[in-house]
Amino acid sequence: ITFKHRTAQRRFTDRVVWDRLRQNSPVYNGDLIRTAEGSEATVYFSDGNIMDRNENTLAQLYLNKKTGAAVQVNGGTIKVKTASSGMKITSGKTTLTVAGKSAVTAEKGENDSFSVQVGSGNALVSSGGTQSAVQKGEAVVLAEENAVPRKASFSVINPSQDAKFLSYVKQEMRVPFSFS
Repeated sequence: ITFKHRTAQRRFTDRVVWDRLRQNSPVYNGDLIRTAEGSEATVYFSDGNIMDRNENTLAQLYLNKKTGAAVQVNGGTIKVKTASSGMKITSGKTTLTVAGKSAVTAEKGENDSFSVQVGSGNALVSSGGTQSAVQKGEAVVLAEENAVPRKASFSVINPSQDAKFLSYVKQEMRVPFSFS
């Protein structure tokens, strides 16, 4: 795990005490990781998957040699860039299966809402006995747990959610926007 801003904490599966992580700390299978207000962190999985975590995010991490990387999101926003193996993201009874070589943003909101936006590649959302394929540039929203996924009518593809741009010149900086 590496930090972009401030700190992140971890709780081992067999303990109740939260540890403060250092820069480039190893993360273990089953660790529960949280980021506080104003904090951001990135987790690099050994199978090549990358997960960015925004502030106020709580998620548990798993890595299995047969099934690959999996994340249980309990709150907040994560962004994943998958390697060829893909990744599984769960939130309550909703499962998001992200295909290999994809970029996805998933957010567990208030009242058990769950939203997914696919920046590249594709993913499959399963909830309440219904499956919905989500392609590049599409977004789906589940208003509550076990709800039927509905496609969002408007989705910003670029820049990605919470993107930051640095400019080292005093001129205006153009930021290209694209949406579907």
